[in-house]
Amino acid sequence: MAAPVENEAFWEDLWNAILNRLQRPVTGVLVNRETARRLGEPLLLQHLRFRDEEASEADTSATLLGAAAVNSKEYVAEERKLSRDQERHRDPEDRRYERNLDLPALQEKQSDGRFANSEWERLDRLLRPFGFQVLHRKGLRDEDGEEVFNDTIAALATSSSGPAPIEELIVFEEIIPNFCRRIGFRAIDSIRRRTTQKARPEHLHSLEGMESEEGTAVQLADPSEGDRDRPDTWRFEEIYRECREELTAIEWGLIFDLYVAQNYTVKDLIADRAKLEFLGIDPEQSASTRRRRVEDIVNPALERLADALAL
Repeated sequence: MAAPVENEAFWEDLWNAILNRLQRPVTGVLVNRETARRLGEPLLLQHLRFRDEEASEADTSATLLGAAAVNSKEYVAEERKLSRDQERHRDPEDRRYERNLDLPALQEKQSDGRFANSEWERLDRLLRPFGFQVLHRKGLRDEDGEEVFNDTIAALATSSSGPAPIEELIVFEEIIPNFCRRIGFRAIDSIRRRTTQKARPEHLHSLEGMESEEGTAVQLADPSEGDRDRPDTWRFEEIYRECREELTAIEWGLIFDLYVAQNYTVKDLIADRAKLEFLGIDPEQSASTRRRRVEDIVNPALERLADALAL
């Protein structure tokens, strides 16, 4: 049974992570800090009032971060609807494309059930550079990638049952990570059909693989492209939902500390006597030994996540 959440420092770290998620629920959206607090306080209070006393820190984090992202996007969507301004709450620093398209128009169905608004033509042009960046990184040539790109665009408006993928979006900015995930999966399927190559995240296997070129830990938080081969584009709550049973509570706690709250670097961690003792690591050992002991916990956990997330 998971240990109950009672750590004050954990709640402080989680509150800051919630505020950050409320401010930036997806790349390209920016809500000011005051609004984030106004949205976050009732969310946290409601959770505290009705929370499961036996819930682990990982459970609690995944639940609240996921709820924060949805609440923030729904707030932005309502603001845009009322103001009729699809640029409202768009991050002014986001220059990946000129302007947001009209998501309600994209989601509008004709009487025959088709999506035929003229915004779909603009959507094709907008997504093309993002899609082909993913395809090139996967190793698909332009002529092979064109078919995958067109199929992925068509799939946004197709569903055998339930809503089509385009209808599940709350704000327009979700379209890029959503589309890039989908085209990445289709690219892998296309390559696999020709080469039988197994798709497996290449970097999610070690502490070194989860560090940027500058040596800082990547953050499992706000995705910009949503590429399965890039762990820094994945959300903690999504990974936790898919892989909950793969890791222990201690392993999930380390993943949260290092890559979500980022309240520790590995260097900080191996210098924290209380944390080391909690992990069963002798704080009197040398720094290199302490790091290896941390790697002995984190690396197998990352390996299991990589295997679980492989297509």
